[in-house]
Amino acid sequence: MAKKTKTFEFPEHLRAAQLALEEARAVHRAYREGLPVWDRTSEQVEDGWSEEQRAEEARLREAERVAAHLVWAHDFWKTVEVGDVVDARTALMHLEPVA
Repeated sequence: MAKKTKTFEFPEHLRAAQLALEEARAVHRAYREGLPVWDRTSEQVEDGWSEEQRAEEARLREAERVAAHLVWAHDFWKTVEVGDVVDARTALMHLEPVA
């Protein structure tokens, strides 16, 4: 018997926070893809960056961390049954943007 998929009513500000997180990740990833890559290890890669590049990468990483925290720490998660949290988080990550 197939498992019935639950639906979740996410508050609009949580939906917006998730979209902001996705945007922050995309901007950070795009920026990093444009930076020089000297080796696979982070330490060696960063040795080839200018101070401005390091500062911008750190700013974007922090913006992504803050956005992730807003989603992770949202009060909505206190309303979800423990056994449903993974399904709810997965559903949130796969929401379509509202036009």
